[in-house]
Amino acid sequence: MKTRLCGSIECTRLSVKAAYGHATKVLLVGCVLWLAAHQPLAGQHGSLIGFAHESSANSFVVVVSDDSIQTRTIRKGIIHTEYTLTGPYTLDVLTVDLTSTACRIGTFRPDSLTRTSVQARQNSVGAKNVVTAINADFFSFSTHWPQGNQVKEGMMIHGTLSNRRSHFVTDVTGRPYLTTLTFHGSVMSTMGKVLTIDGVNLHRDSGTIVLYNMYRGQRIRRDSTGWEMPLRILSDKWVTNDTMRFVVGGVQAGGTSSIRDGNAVLAFGAESAGNMKNFADGDTVRLYIGFREIPGRVAEVIGGSGRILWNGEIADNNFRRAESLGQAFLRTRHPRTFLAIDKDTTRLYLCTVDGRQKTSIGMNFEEMAKFLLSIGAWNAINLDGGGSTTMVIDGQIVNSPSDKSGERAVANSLQVIEEREYNPSQKLHPGKE
Repeated sequence: MKTRLCGSIECTRLSVKAAYGHATKVLLVGCVLWLAAHQPLAGQHGSLIGFAHESSANSFVVVVSDDSIQTRTIRKGIIHTEYTLTGPYTLDVLTVDLTSTACRIGTFRPDSLTRTSVQARQNSVGAKNVVTAINADFFSFSTHWPQGNQVKEGMMIHGTLSNRRSHFVTDVTGRPYLTTLTFHGSVMSTMGKVLTIDGVNLHRDSGTIVLYNMYRGQRIRRDSTGWEMPLRILSDKWVTNDTMRFVVGGVQAGGTSSIRDGNAVLAFGAESAGNMKNFADGDTVRLYIGFREIPGRVAEVIGGSGRILWNGEIADNNFRRAESLGQAFLRTRHPRTFLAIDKDTTRLYLCTVDGRQKTSIGMNFEEMAKFLLSIGAWNAINLDGGGSTTMVIDGQIVNSPSDKSGERAVANSLQVIEEREYNPSQKLHPGKE
């Protein structure tokens, strides 16, 4: 396997274990010196002069002029690399081999705004242990809800028609997608009447029908102008991009219906309340929620804002206009959190770049794109950045958040999760052996 360094040089990426052999060290140093003599680095990094040295029992450092790349193995198939580059830029990149049997990718949504490190601890329960986490979607400081869609283990946490921004998705086979999403929801009565569901866990307007589940809280707290229809789940579990069966548990006015376990409430605004005539207590209804762009069931979804790479190329302005991104947001250097996948979708890159600090000035979209191309990424999107930018590995923050108060509380996170008890025959992603 090959990796481009600083966008123009290709050299063999050596495994951490192999790098401790004397012959391997000599080979790597010889590679660096040969490249220095034959080809300068492109762009702002100057000529390639440097050395390689062992830095600890599980890491290896390559110093390129004033730049350095330090790599350590976190778990099998999970590599953390810290880049200190001329700019200055400090980046942390977690490379996840999605063919690994010992980890999976998951999202997390706390009860309210919560620091990424705390979210990692909160989700480390039972057989689950969160190896690493990054902050994820943009969010509202007033409502504390993410702006985009979110799905966790097949259950939709937030489904919105109004957001057409980029999302990270995994289907139930573990295959990742980077795409904009179009929410679609419907409910079918016993008599075959189909009604459109306008969203999941959104604010209910007078003319809308909204589905609520336990992620909205134990009780729906809305005005008394609408009607609520409690639903008891019959299906084995919640699914996204497929049909679920529920039993109607009566109809009541107001906005105080309780939600327990895996059950739900279908809420009708005042102008939509006439549709209640299609349902009666004890009816079995079929409910579908999902996204048009993804074939088959969806396991995890997290929102972002801004396409960085599209099929191995820097995303053009058509992508950015579609997401209503301003030039200032694209061109200004900020702390950034971003993610990417490689061409065959078996490798995931979770990335942060520090900013607003003397040691790291942050990046704009073009700089993020060029860096990602240099490490082998193929498609990439931007997540929430600025003071939100945080990467946590084994409970420790490894980057340098820019807020003076330290780590910021955020609406959700993207996590790499190991199962303390798992079936080794089950692969996260059906990739190559």
